Amino acid sequence: MKKRFFQVIFGALFIASLVSIYLGFSSLIHLLVIYTFTAYLFSFLDIPYPNWKKMCGSICISLLIVEFGLGLNLPHEQIGFLNPAKKNDFRDVLYQLFYSNHDIHYHSAQANTSFPYISVNEFVYTHHYDSIGLRINNPTFKRCQDNNFILALGDSFTEGVGAPNDSTWISELDRLITEPNLHPINAGGISSDPLFEYYKLTTKLYSIYQPIQVILTINETDILDFIENGGINRFNNPNHLLKVDAPAWSFFYTFSPLSRYVFNSILEYNEYGTDKDLKLKEQEAITGIQETLLLFKTHAKKYNYKFDVVIIPLIEELQSDKLKLRSMKSFCHNSGINYLNFYTYLKESNLNYEDYYWQNDGHLNPKGYTLLGNLIYNELVAKTAYAQK
Repeated sequence: MKKRFFQVIFGALFIASLVSIYLGFSSLIHLLVIYTFTAYLFSFLDIPYPNWKKMCGSICISLLIVEFGLGLNLPHEQIGFLNPAKKNDFRDVLYQLFYSNHDIHYHSAQANTSFPYISVNEFVYTHHYDSIGLRINNPTFKRCQDNNFILALGDSFTEGVGAPNDSTWISELDRLITEPNLHPINAGGISSDPLFEYYKLTTKLYSIYQPIQVILTINETDILDFIENGGINRFNNPNHLLKVDAPAWSFFYTFSPLSRYVFNSILEYNEYGTDKDLKLKEQEAITGIQETLLLFKTHAKKYNYKFDVVIIPLIEELQSDKLKLRSMKSFCHNSGINYLNFYTYLKESNLNYEDYYWQNDGHLNPKGYTLLGNLIYNELVAKTAYAQK
């Protein structure tokens, strides 16, 4: 009698859970809760069916069902809540990438190499790198003694992901500059951030190019980079990144949607893998970026070159009208750092910003880089004395 009673109760709860999931009101985790709790009751009441072996088997099956369901249907930032309109982006949940167990040096590619950068159904562009690992934008350029250089630093938006070698904003800048001895150099690096770029400049690139102008691009992803890599103290010497060991549970977090539900929804870990308040972490990262800009300013004053900052919005920021680096405007103004806000330009110019970004990849497309290159030239380069010789 008891067996039949609990079977009816379990069946009713199971059907109710399926209906609620179908309607989008519930979490697939309920399947696990109902299934394992019922199996526990059967065993606790000494009911012959299911026995302990069957109970363990049912738990394993339930775990697999939940893992499969969560993995197929739930984006990691909403793990545990069914949202059929969104699919899980596995690039975003490779948690072990948040922790580097390797030394990172300069964020430059290997010298004299090439590799294709691919965005499925959007573009395939091959990046070519020179003898010091920087992307080549003008293969006909030959350095001579009278050359002056504008050094472009930043992450993938400076290297030019989403455009061929001759269509980055640095390439457009090169076409617009009429002074024959003035040349922009693309020194950006994929996945880099302002502090990596500062060390790349001070320990390697300045001695090679001795630029008369340095242009640094920053964007929202730099906040995540600072959270992942650490702030000013991330280096134990000028050449190597301090190693940060991944927590023991990161392996499971990487591959298991259920574990992400536990850490995110139950233990309240945020998307950066910490239980620390997310806004606090982001503010600490923004402060670190600001401190890095002051390092650039000090270096520029010491070696007498022009330093400019360009804020590039992500397409999601334009869509939501929320620029995470909005505070940089007042900071740069108060700190005497010259800056250009591409976000403000796109918003105030009444352009359809979606025409200038790859919709899936999120980087600027060649049309977007051309627009950015023109803006940088007109606002930051054209009026300088060395561009008008």
